[in-house]
Amino acid sequence: MGRTGIVAFLSFILLHECTLAQFETLNEDWRWVQFTTQSGLPSNHILELVESSDSTPWVATTSGIAWYDGFRWTTVFDSGAYTESTVSLAAMGSGDMLVVAAGSLFRCTRSQIRRIDLGTNTGGLAAVRAADAGGGRILIESVGNA
Repeated sequence: MGRTGIVAFLSFILLHECTLAQFETLNEDWRWVQFTTQSGLPSNHILELVESSDSTPWVATTSGIAWYDGFRWTTVFDSGAYTESTVSLAAMGSGDMLVVAAGSLFRCTRSQIRRIDLGTNTGGLAAVRAADAGGGRILIESVGNA
């Protein structure tokens, strides 16, 4: 085996060992926490999980929207039951969240949620998803009669 072959073989062994070491560290029980309604989640059924620009985890559940401060979950939006097809979260550059629920668009902060008027010329459109486009602009995917 030439010098190139030995280097390639040693590189493979080292890469393989590093990969195994990383997998094993993720398998340690102390690294994982299971959150439930007892931890403050609105529901045990998570529909979507998004991290905001300020590193705050937000969840959409079947019973509402909540955020986590490292110690407890705080529910911000709790107005009805949702299904996976009717709720969507999108992070904004400001740390706020865009929430689409049942066809309506909301801007959610840690303390309040405010409905965003889509205008009177929407022609029966319902929001499906939204994204922060920067500069105060929001991209909205919608369905309905145009």
